[in-house]
Amino acid sequence: MAQSENVLGLFLHLARASEQRNRPWVRDKFLVLAAVTASQDGLEQIAAFCRRKILSNNPGHLVGHHESIADALDDERFRGFLIQLRKRYSRERAEHMLSSLDIDLASERDSYFSDHEYAAALLGTSPEELEELFNGPWQPDTDAGEEFAEDSETELVREPGGGAAGETGRRRLHALLILLLGILIGFVLALLVPRVAGAAQCVGVPPVGTSSNLLFVPVVPLG
Repeated sequence: MAQSENVLGLFLHLARASEQRNRPWVRDKFLVLAAVTASQDGLEQIAAFCRRKILSNNPGHLVGHHESIADALDDERFRGFLIQLRKRYSRERAEHMLSSLDIDLASERDSYFSDHEYAAALLGTSPEELEELFNGPWQPDTDAGEEFAEDSETELVREPGGGAAGETGRRRLHALLILLLGILIGFVLALLVPRVAGAAQCVGVPPVGTSSNLLFVPVVPLG
């Protein structure tokens, strides 16, 4: 097995493990690394599918600004982002992370007919589905945004919940919570007030607004 083929399986396994652990942002980092490796190996459909999965989670990701991963590699901004990812997830570190999954990449790869089929299986798809998805003309990503924010690991991602739309949503949620709280308080008072009034009558407390606030005690004549 060629070294790049081994690296592709390595990154795809880590991407799948991150997805299973509900860590989509980490998954996307490994998918970027896998997509670049696949593109450099001539597996353009694999690279395109990785790109598609990234954009399904983060439509404003940097990869959406280019027709393909191969085109993205010509962008200085993307290459700088890739350098940062490779520093953070070097091959040595990735292999150490994969060791906890108890996976033998070499023997696993041997059970597939080609690198294309192997990578497709790790992505949860098939060569036939990839052919159907990417055999047509490319359409630009209209959802790709222009606003990015650097996360703690300097990855360029769209800032979640940002902008006027996010602020409006937060205000509506705040108003809804206040309304629900008012309804809950009214419901509790409607239950408690009759019970308090009934308890007051049982001990001889006159209703609120009467001339006396003392308990009524009956006088029993002596003898």
